[in-house]
Amino acid sequence: AKKALNPHLPPSLPCREGEMERVRSFLDGCLGDGGRPGSLYVSGAPGTGKTAVVTKILGSHKFMKKYSRVAVISCMDVDKPQDIFRKIAEELFGSKLTSKKHTTIQETIIKRITPPSSRSDKEMNLLVLDEIDQLSSKGQEVLYSIFEWPTLQRSNLVLIGIANTLDMTDRLLPRLHSRARLRPSLLHFAPYSSQEILSILRDRLVAVAGGVAFQPSALQLCARKVAASHGDMRRALSICRQSLESVELRLKHQKQTTTTTDITEPTTADPTGLAPQHTCAHTYAGHEQLPPSVVVVTLRDMAATLSSAYPSSGGSCASVVETLPLHPKLVVCTLVLLGRPSHVRGEGGGGGG
Repeated sequence: AKKALNPHLPPSLPCREGEMERVRSFLDGCLGDGGRPGSLYVSGAPGTGKTAVVTKILGSHKFMKKYSRVAVISCMDVDKPQDIFRKIAEELFGSKLTSKKHTTIQETIIKRITPPSSRSDKEMNLLVLDEIDQLSSKGQEVLYSIFEWPTLQRSNLVLIGIANTLDMTDRLLPRLHSRARLRPSLLHFAPYSSQEILSILRDRLVAVAGGVAFQPSALQLCARKVAASHGDMRRALSICRQSLESVELRLKHQKQTTTTTDITEPTTADPTGLAPQHTCAHTYAGHEQLPPSVVVVTLRDMAATLSSAYPSSGGSCASVVETLPLHPKLVVCTLVLLGRPSHVRGEGGGGGG
C-alpha cells in the first residue's frame, strides 16, 4: 500500500483526461502543415498534475520520434534567470558554449531555431520549461525573450511553460497580450475536488488487497480536508502514507511489547525470567513488513495525521485564510483593502478641496 501511495508517475492519470487531450492537441497541431511553432502556458496550484500530464504525454514514442529535439528543464536548477539560456543551449542542442555573455548565447539559440531552410517540413524542436515563473526578473526580459522565440520568422521551436502562477502572463507579461502573435495558448489545472481525490486514492489502492488498508471513512476525511485546503494530490498521497506508517509503527511496537513481556515472564524452568530467548528477539527486533491485511487505517488514525499536517492556530483568522484556495484568498484581501480608510489605501485627492 505504501508503494501505491508514492507520488511517482502512475500508469494512468484519472480525472485529468481533458487536460491530457488539450496538451496532445497542441503538440499535434504544431506538427501539422509541415511544422509550425507555438507556445503553451500551463498553470495551476502545486499538486494538480501539470508536470505529470506533460511528462506522461512526452513518454509517448509518437512525440519523441516526430520532434527533432526534446528538452525538459526545471527552472529551479539555475541560480539566476539569465543562466537559463546556457541551460537551454546545452540541453536542447548539446552546445558547449565558452562565451559567458547571455546575449551571445541567446544569439546562438536563435540561429539554431531559425535555420535558413527551404524545406517544406521543418524539423521541430520541443522545449518544456517547468517552474518557468522562477525566471521572473527586472523588466521580465528573460521571459519575454523566451516567449518571443516561437514567433520569429522560420522558427522551429515549440514551447511549453509550466508554473504555479495562474496570472503570470497577465500580471508579469502584459506585452504578450498586446500583440496577438506573442500570445501563448493557456491551459489551467484546477485544484482537485474531494470526489476526484477520493477517486484517485481508491484507484491507487485498488491493486493492494482491494484498498482494504484504509477504512472508507478515513479516505473520505482525507479527501475532504485536502480539497478544502489547496486540492494538492501529492499532499493527499503523503498524508495517507504517513497514516499507514504511523499505524504500522504502533502495531510493531505493540508486538515488541507483547514479545518482551512473554520473554521476561518467570517460568518454572527460569524463575528469574532472565534467560535469553533468541528466537523471539530475532523475530520482532528486525524491520520486517507486517502482513498488509493486519494494517487497517481507521478514521481516528487519519484524523490524528491530519491534525499534524494541518496544525490549528486556535482558530485564528490567519489560519483559516491560509487553508483557502487562491481565488478566495484574493477576494478576502480585496475586502480587507476596501474596508480600510482611503488614506491608508493610498487614495488621495492630492490636496484638492
